[in-house]
Amino acid sequence: MKNKYILPATAVLFIIEYIIFPMIILKFANTETINKVAFFIILSSVFFAFSTNLVVTYIYGRNITIPIMSIIISIALLFVFNKSVFIIIILIIIFSFIGYYLGTIFHKEK
Repeated sequence: MKNKYILPATAVLFIIEYIIFPMIILKFANTETINKVAFFIILSSVFFAFSTNLVVTYIYGRNITIPIMSIIISIALLFVFNKSVFIIIILIIIFSFIGYYLGTIFHKEK
């Protein structure tokens, strides 16, 4: 994949991970186990933020726009869900930059 397609492809990946995936989970969730579903959504969002930033930074090198784009797209969760999503956004911010910095440390040389 060429470098000009990295940002749009990553943006689509973040939209799927942060918005579409939680909405699909909530659509099929049972109301009796909604607290377990919410915990799973928090864990999966944080894992996706960390892993995507780590992999993209590892493969394509230092590009600070990747974690910033992750944060901007995660703010869109406020429009989809209510204000209880602040914890998820804070965790996404923290783990996006942790994944970014680990990706820059272990970046493969060309």
